[in-house]
Amino acid sequence: ADDITVSTSLLRTRYGGHLLYSGPDETVFDPRKPEFQDWRKTRNTLHLPQDRRLAVFAGTARRHKGISQLVEALFRREADCWDLVLVGSPDSEIYRDAAMRLGNRCHLPGFCHYSQLPAILSVADAVVVPQLSTFFGERQLPVKILDAMAMARPVVSTDVGEIPMLLGYGSRGWIVEPGCADAIAGALAEIAASPDGAQSRGDEARAWFVEHASASAVHARLDKIVNRVIREHKYRIPSPDVSEVIREFLCDR
Repeated sequence: ADDITVSTSLLRTRYGGHLLYSGPDETVFDPRKPEFQDWRKTRNTLHLPQDRRLAVFAGTARRHKGISQLVEALFRREADCWDLVLVGSPDSEIYRDAAMRLGNRCHLPGFCHYSQLPAILSVADAVVVPQLSTFFGERQLPVKILDAMAMARPVVSTDVGEIPMLLGYGSRGWIVEPGCADAIAGALAEIAASPDGAQSRGDEARAWFVEHASASAVHARLDKIVNRVIREHKYRIPSPDVSEVIREFLCDR
């Protein structure tokens, strides 16, 4: 390879290259869009309760993602005003177990197309990504955090890998100890007690995302990287329309 991009600092330590946080299109994942203003209508469309706080996890259920700890957190007294929304395969053993344990406090809307994700996130009172400290978890960048940041949602996640940096070590979200249900419950209680403060952190997350991890930011950085490679290897690589190549790459993600 003429150059390398990686998604976490640990991967950069091993492989070198440029650290690149590749998030969604900020014009699609935009909480200011008119269709995201009527959260009651959106909840009704998704068959979600109007009178409960919703903690959302969207993604493929894997053991290292800590969903069982999230379920445990909702049994704590300080989190009894919260319901859990698990977006993904309702046939997953992990999701089925959560639904069995939480009963009507767990909602399984099933698979959703990526284009539907902004609407689902728009009704979340918090997005919880309780990543565990495993070999894989330390090296993975949970892209669902970037999706939630793009939608200015309060994010609760763990002190694992790249996550604390993404969330500004707590200034753009909540960082809790991995595997600790009590800490997750405490963060949810804080969000419920101070929704304006929670939204302020969500707004900070959105601002950071647009500057550093949005599709436009990624495009600009890739443009510089690819153009530099072309200049240094001009005898090997013709000069295409780099912006168009990068745009097609991002659209195919």
